[in-house]
Amino acid sequence: DGSNWQELGGSASGDGVSQQTTYAPTDPKIAVGADGLPVIAWRQQSLTNIKIVAKKWNGSSWVGLGGSDVGIGDSNQSVAPTLTINSFGNPVVAWSELLTQLIHVWQWNGAAWVNLGQQGNLPFTEMPHIDAGPNGDLYLTWIQTTAVQNPNQIFASRRTGGSWQAMGNSLTYPGISASTSTVTRPFNPNISYSAQPFPRVFVSYLSGTGTNAMVNVKQYDFATWSGVAGAGTKPGVDEFNGGATNLVMDSTALGVPVVAFDTDGGIGIQETVTYGLVADIIAPTFEGLTKAVGGTNNEVV
Repeated sequence: DGSNWQELGGSASGDGVSQQTTYAPTDPKIAVGADGLPVIAWRQQSLTNIKIVAKKWNGSSWVGLGGSDVGIGDSNQSVAPTLTINSFGNPVVAWSELLTQLIHVWQWNGAAWVNLGQQGNLPFTEMPHIDAGPNGDLYLTWIQTTAVQNPNQIFASRRTGGSWQAMGNSLTYPGISASTSTVTRPFNPNISYSAQPFPRVFVSYLSGTGTNAMVNVKQYDFATWSGVAGAGTKPGVDEFNGGATNLVMDSTALGVPVVAFDTDGGIGIQETVTYGLVADIIAPTFEGLTKAVGGTNNEVV
């Protein structure tokens, strides 16, 4: 509430938001729309399947949207949910579906859940992450397993005008990551749209293990993909000892990409590390021409 953490309708006590007593909910994701009301999506196991479910806080209680508290769309054996709020204020959920080995995407339109199709290719897709842009556009990234020597690459697509489209070479091998070695095999992708200081899409991912572990960040300016301040290739944002997990990324209102992840630093002590790009965000304002007069005491007036 600005000064203290408070639960919403029992969200931090008892059976919480999920209200499950038989099977444990896992992998929760949260997003907050312009209305200031949070939406939570998670994996919910039952005796026969694993559904993706979601609830929204309506100001007084946690409620499902069109049955989302039971299950969204065709989720059946579902993993790795990801959630965003589109520019119209409606939640969009994507996940990796084990029955099809593809990414499924469903969007709430205010009255019902709408199937936005499937993304990715066989033999396998995993770890999707979704973000929203203006005019209802959506941006989706995932790990695409291929049948070539270096099987894992990072792919991404943009949904605009009612269809999914490639962003440059983002849907063809070797994708955005263009990894050439299994040693630097990429994983844990994130995607973020930014309108400032010009429209662009950031994709981050982890690659490598041990002393070769690094965080890579690339950007798409709606023409080409490039590394962000050298982070597209080794050493990435930084090179560190030990493995890394749980990478997350977002961009600030001024278009600065920020990444955070867990690492043990190679010494077994887990910590969370955060990096932001240090750059000129806004060009200085021209204040006009003036003049200076030097004094006898070396001062400038």
